[in-house]
Amino acid sequence: MSKDSVFPNRGFIFLDIVFALFIFSIGLLTVMSFHNSAVHAQQRAENYLEAVNLASSAVDYTVADLEAGNVSVDPNGQEEEEQIGKFGRRVVIRQETEDILEISVEVSWLERGKSRSYLLQCLYYKG
Repeated sequence: MSKDSVFPNRGFIFLDIVFALFIFSIGLLTVMSFHNSAVHAQQRAENYLEAVNLASSAVDYTVADLEAGNVSVDPNGQEEEEQIGKFGRRVVIRQETEDILEISVEVSWLERGKSRSYLLQCLYYKG
């Protein structure tokens, strides 16, 4: 009895293993790329949420100051800028009519080398 008759498919086992590892590595690379995309999407969402919170809190504080009488609005408008961590925040108060003020808050930041911004505008009635 010869060796070939005992193990007739001896050469195919190695090729099967190589092919299976190739398919497994392609699947693993696909999963890793999805994970990488998910991490970047989460980072973008966190930055956007932080910008929304910063803008909303600026509007809340501005309205509270207006109601308390701590802020006098110049008829030509009023602008204030500040840096909070990696975010820059600009608050602009403009007189729309005699009784209505426009409050605009723009929050800007750098994300992976790109400039991003969020703008929140609201009207405040002084009546």
